[in-house]
Amino acid sequence: MPLFFGPYYAWVAEETGSFVFALFLSLFGSLALVALLNVATDLEDPFTEFGRDSIRIMVELEELIKALDFNYYNQKYHSSAPDQKYGLR
Repeated sequence: MPLFFGPYYAWVAEETGSFVFALFLSLFGSLALVALLNVATDLEDPFTEFGRDSIRIMVELEELIKALDFNYYNQKYHSSAPDQKYGLR
């Protein structure tokens, strides 16, 4: 924690009579704030390519274009009989 929180933890240690409690309180507070900062950073922009929960727009668009091209090719160059069009034989 920043240096200006030191007097608060000294007061906690004096009031509770336990330096160990004040130490663990400061450590837990620091860990909690760092964890919240990391979560906020990860959730800030979901469209980057680097996060754990990122939405990979370019990959999704490439797959969509390939699927559309494949379907267009199949409809254009193959028979359009109803049973073949819907996969029936």
